[in-house]
Amino acid sequence: MTLRNMTPQQAFTAAVCGLASQNWERSTRPHPIGINACRYRGDDGRRCAVGWLIPDELYTEEMEGEAADGVADLLGVTDRALVVLLEDMQDTHDTSRSYLSMREHFKRIADRYGLAWPEGL
Repeated sequence: MTLRNMTPQQAFTAAVCGLASQNWERSTRPHPIGINACRYRGDDGRRCAVGWLIPDELYTEEMEGEAADGVADLLGVTDRALVVLLEDMQDTHDTSRSYLSMREHFKRIADRYGLAWPEGL
């Protein structure tokens, strides 16, 4: 299933399970100006929340630096509610400073959007 065919629940579950699989650590890569910046694909194999929703065969380096809505557009997502959720998940990933805060912020996203938290997490 591709992102453009996912429901918000399916996208949220895939992103949260992906983040949990990497212990809620952020996906970063050194930026040319010398800071570690969030990336859809990190050098260490980690992904950001939206990065977990980009199939490997559709990922391009040019997506880095695009906001979630730009990536959604590139992938043919037309459901505005899904795009808003992607933006919220990207912002949460990029601004969380610890694995505990990221996990808790994603729980708040679930509440805000009326989404179920994946079992076992």
